[in-house]
Amino acid sequence: MIGNICMGVDLNRNFDFNWGQASSNVVCMETFHGRGPFSEPETAIIRDILLEHSDRLELFLDIHSFGSMILYGWGTGVLPPNGLILHLVAVQMAHAIDAVKMSWNADYVVGNAALVLYQASGTAQDYGKVAGVELSYTYELPGFRFGLGLFGFLVDPDFIEQAGFETWEGIKVGARYVRDNYKAKRGL
Repeated sequence: MIGNICMGVDLNRNFDFNWGQASSNVVCMETFHGRGPFSEPETAIIRDILLEHSDRLELFLDIHSFGSMILYGWGTGVLPPNGLILHLVAVQMAHAIDAVKMSWNADYVVGNAALVLYQASGTAQDYGKVAGVELSYTYELPGFRFGLGLFGFLVDPDFIEQAGFETWEGIKVGARYVRDNYKAKRGL
């Protein structure tokens, strides 16, 4: 904190994968990555859960607002070895959301986070992948009625239930893919 003016950490820059490379070490920047990887209790708890259960996790979703996007790593723009599967599953999730979304919101965009938005390091989706979760994504939820700039983050309370419903449709598709893939791998 600089004289009570700036405080806080961008939690989605505080994970220990490429930490500090495409983020800021300036505390007043909105992409401030913190004093070190996992310096914040929230990211440390997520790390601990991922590591404790890595042998049985197949899908990790880091849910943000806003933008109507499903993003995957790597935050550098390089695709992981399973990039095609990441993309195909994300497209299926996006289609499920688009089928029930409010007509005024844009269709979901799917792609590598760095190629769709910008390079970022220390992200939850990248760390999820490093921790062993094959399908690791960031959902950027929709804004309300063409939310632009900061107004996209200010969601009308009447839209929250709808946003949850839409998001759940996408999550169900991802969960069904994991279930079906599990069965196929084991011949069930």
